[in-house]
Amino acid sequence: MTDDATLSDFDAAAGADDETLDSAREERDSAADPAEAADESAEAGANDAPHWTYAWGDYTCSRCDSPTERAWRADGEGTDSVCPDCKSW
Repeated sequence: MTDDATLSDFDAAAGADDETLDSAREERDSAADPAEAADESAEAGANDAPHWTYAWGDYTCSRCDSPTERAWRADGEGTDSVCPDCKSW
């Protein structure tokens, strides 16, 4: 291919027929059943919930008691939210 090839040049070079593409699509679509995925996520348990590290809204810093619109978790673990000035970077 040259540097100034068109998209149709790539289509002709690939030589893929419609049957191959259709069978690949069917295989991909049937591989993940949404009902099975829901069952697997329910089995994972409630303890697997993600934890927030940053939040925006109306918060009060747990260290200096000042209002802030941006809050981070104080130590990256607990639930104490701190303002940008009190966050240890």
